[in-house]
Amino acid sequence: MPLTRRQTLQTLVIGSAAFAAGGWKTALAATRRPALVFLQGVGVDTPAKALFSFLDPVVSQNIPVGLLVRFADDAGREMAPEGALAGLLRRLVRDYNGLVEIVVQEPGLAAAGPYERMRRASDARARFRRVLGEAALRDSGLSIASAMDSETQDRITEMRTGGFRNVVLLPPAPLAADIWETQAGVLQIIGGTPLPPEAPATQIDAVLDAAG
Repeated sequence: MPLTRRQTLQTLVIGSAAFAAGGWKTALAATRRPALVFLQGVGVDTPAKALFSFLDPVVSQNIPVGLLVRFADDAGREMAPEGALAGLLRRLVRDYNGLVEIVVQEPGLAAAGPYERMRRASDARARFRRVLGEAALRDSGLSIASAMDSETQDRITEMRTGGFRNVVLLPPAPLAADIWETQAGVLQIIGGTPLPPEAPATQIDAVLDAAG
């Protein structure tokens, strides 16, 4: 999914993955307003059928979605390459290229030191390749996401070495979206409006209206 400055500065909505809760599907599938949705919370135990059921009516309206995926959980369990979820992610990269991007989520990355960020980015890229394969790695926009850290948000320059072209910095509270390119040639995307999984359609509509 090509993350452009114009696209990012329209509407950036960050939601959690609870596919049966809230008004996400209703609000996003019905909107014609510009939106770029980052859905976080996709991980080892996410049901593939529930994820596709959520995504299908959204991307059918040409609303770009970035799936923030943790390929390993806190206990070190890695997503199974032969599992249903990995298979779905590979199909999304292949069949919805331009609408769906797999964004590797690495909690705490922005707050880490430069060497640690470089090491973790390299490890994250290796997990991506192991789980989704070389074709998905080649076709992906290779984006990585972390919670914002006010001390380092302007100085994350190590991601290019790890093979990532985009860095998404997630705010704890609503923040105007911005995007810029580092001297290393990495796009840094910052801001958006975080919403919980139980957000009603009216709340999501209000966010889209305010930005539109």
